[in-house]
Amino acid sequence: MDERVGRYVRRAESVLASEPPTAAATTREWLVDPLLAALGWDDDAREHDVAVRGVELAALLRAGEDGTTPAVYVAVEPADRTLRGGAERQLLELMAATGVDRAIYTTGREFVFLAGDRGADRLAVDLESLPDHVGSLSHFTRERLDRRLARSTAREVSARRLAVRRDDVAARVADLVAETAGDIGTRTLLDDAGRFVDDVVRSLGADSPVNREHATASPDHDGRCEDGPGVPSDGGRTDSVAGGASTDAPSPGPPSGRAMDTGASDSASARGDASTSEQAAADASADQGPPDENPPADRVPPADDVEGEFVVRFFTDRGSIGAVGHSTSAGALAEATEYCFERGLRGVRIPWGPDDGDVVLGDDPVDEDGSRWAAYERLENGLYVNTSGSVADRAERVQELVSRAGLRAMLSGDWDGSAR
Repeated sequence: MDERVGRYVRRAESVLASEPPTAAATTREWLVDPLLAALGWDDDAREHDVAVRGVELAALLRAGEDGTTPAVYVAVEPADRTLRGGAERQLLELMAATGVDRAIYTTGREFVFLAGDRGADRLAVDLESLPDHVGSLSHFTRERLDRRLARSTAREVSARRLAVRRDDVAARVADLVAETAGDIGTRTLLDDAGRFVDDVVRSLGADSPVNREHATASPDHDGRCEDGPGVPSDGGRTDSVAGGASTDAPSPGPPSGRAMDTGASDSASARGDASTSEQAAADASADQGPPDENPPADRVPPADDVEGEFVVRFFTDRGSIGAVGHSTSAGALAEATEYCFERGLRGVRIPWGPDDGDVVLGDDPVDEDGSRWAAYERLENGLYVNTSGSVADRAERVQELVSRAGLRAMLSGDWDGSAR
């Protein structure tokens, strides 16, 4: 991807130097479409010149198994203009209303990448600097969005599709009602049909976008795109989670507005001790090799041979925002960690763990003394999560990670050890 982005930048710089476009349509064609192609979005995945809930978009990118689920909004200004705060606010409101959690706003010279609930993560960068932020751009690739949508439930996908097409569907419902019952006033019919569509989206689940409060996140704050490097819009320092850099500056809070600190959590809850047999198995299997060895991608906990149902549900101050589940506690810990990175776990110092506990996240699966973890899983961003110990240990790590992301978690199913 580094090479593709580099080629794109050189080509775009050549276009801007010779004949910069002065219309949004040509800016999209000459400067934006080539970037989308570099990110893996072919022509079939792009719907050009569309309006979603009254917001004019240069493109709507679709992903998922069948390539039909709305995944990224793209808004374009002519290359001879600057990005406007009002247009960015429209994008943020549209993201909040529909559940589509990626947007790109650009002139071909300047770029703003918005990610997460209500655009909680924001990357502002100029054309020349794009190759320095490939890690952040990876969150906007077709491949990455396909994988994310594959983890969504059918109801979540349906809610997103319907929320995006809300006005079109409402108009069709109003037409059918008028055809059947007679014209009782176009405005009344459209308003009632719109509320009906909202109710259908709401009925698809508590996590649907219309069932959440609409928020207008400020476009003026600085942010970071999930686990990739972030660039403050004022050109300040860059931070990287995946690269293991220290992140001393505070990152923006999660969608609930709760502030996140920049160090480890202040305290850890009481840990359930592993049994003697579990600890012996962990000690026996621990690899004492140096950190620079190439470890296998995953190592299953030696004592985690019990399958059941391990569910983690996530909450903000506004209510439930999603859930993950797995047949083992180690798998559920890894899924919960991925979810936290997608929803606000950023700005942490790697390796990371609570002040009085084990290392939980690292760019190598090792403790501070260099000993290999007994069990771990590799995440999509290349970091490792420590899944060793007992089910109680893993449950505590879930709570620590979720708290660090500014969220709350409810664990249900077999976390209490009732699985057989």
